[in-house]
Amino acid sequence: MTEALEASRESERLKRYRAFVRQKREQARAGEFSLAPDSLWLSITENCNFRCVGCYTEGLFKKTYLSPDELRRMLSGETETYSLISLTDGEAFLHPELCEIIEICKAAHPAAQIDLVTNASVPPRGKYRRAVSLIDNLGISIDGATKATYESIRRGGNFERFLDNVREIVAIRAETGKPSCLEFSFTAMTSNLPELPGVVRIAAELGVPNVYFQPMETREPEIAARIGAFNLSHMPREEIFKITDEAIALGKSLGVAVYGMPFMTKPLPGGPDEMNTAASIAPRRDVAEAVCECQYLWLRPFQYLRDEAGFHVLPCCYMAKPDGLVISRRYGLTFTELERVPSVYNGEAYWNLRQALADGELSEFCGGCMEAFYYPWKGEAR
Repeated sequence: MTEALEASRESERLKRYRAFVRQKREQARAGEFSLAPDSLWLSITENCNFRCVGCYTEGLFKKTYLSPDELRRMLSGETETYSLISLTDGEAFLHPELCEIIEICKAAHPAAQIDLVTNASVPPRGKYRRAVSLIDNLGISIDGATKATYESIRRGGNFERFLDNVREIVAIRAETGKPSCLEFSFTAMTSNLPELPGVVRIAAELGVPNVYFQPMETREPEIAARIGAFNLSHMPREEIFKITDEAIALGKSLGVAVYGMPFMTKPLPGGPDEMNTAASIAPRRDVAEAVCECQYLWLRPFQYLRDEAGFHVLPCCYMAKPDGLVISRRYGLTFTELERVPSVYNGEAYWNLRQALADGELSEFCGGCMEAFYYPWKGEAR
């Protein structure tokens, strides 16, 4: 097949997809079609006590907290059900009413799993001990197996205090059975990936049953300038595979489940190479079309960002917050009060955003995003 013919077929596919979006948009306007995200993503605080090298941006961390009353109003009258409610943004354990926030979520959506990632800097005692016992899935960010590496990446943290707090979390789990899922979350760069096996050893010693690894993302210019030189793209794939293979094998021997992003692990012989072939070596036009057809806005939840102007919609978890603020203002997704998720998700402004993505108008924010390959359009069956 010639490249021109392949490009033509891909263009026909994209034309069909854009027609599909227009059709669904008209059906939604007529009340004949609606969408619901598979989960709920709540930003209960934008405050954090760390200045991690891959996250901290001056001015974006604010001591704002979602109040219980605001959350009740937002969830009131909802008929939708969610399989999961994520409270991950900032450091949730800095919220003075974390327990009440979790209890409100559980009362409104009793079947939903409460999911949270923490830096484990706040000792889990008193009301925070109870908060730990209410969480279903708890990720604990670690990023290093030694004091020097951990504290150089997770700036503001203290490695010894971190380990003590993890021990207490494990003890709470042993006593209460919660969190049901407990894992270390390891974000990898060339500078710390060699310590992944050491993190697995620490997990085994402390009683953390799972270790999850993923690459450090560098979406914002400030962060790219700070750590772009340590992006895993600068490390040979075989070297990455050697380290993750060692960590996975060590986990098996120690009783720790070790898993991570597919493109960081060696593909099975004869099996699909997923992101390795589907995205990382895909022609630019393939990536561009994958972004246009990305189904994230059809399946996954948005998050509210808060500032003096009100509440702004951050439509994608892979998007830099400054970009989310621009999109929110541009597409009329800024509100003076928290709006109910279903009304926003099925509103005209959000459909405008889906259409803009399909038409390639969000390339300045989403262009080249490899995560789009995880949310492919699967045809007109929806």
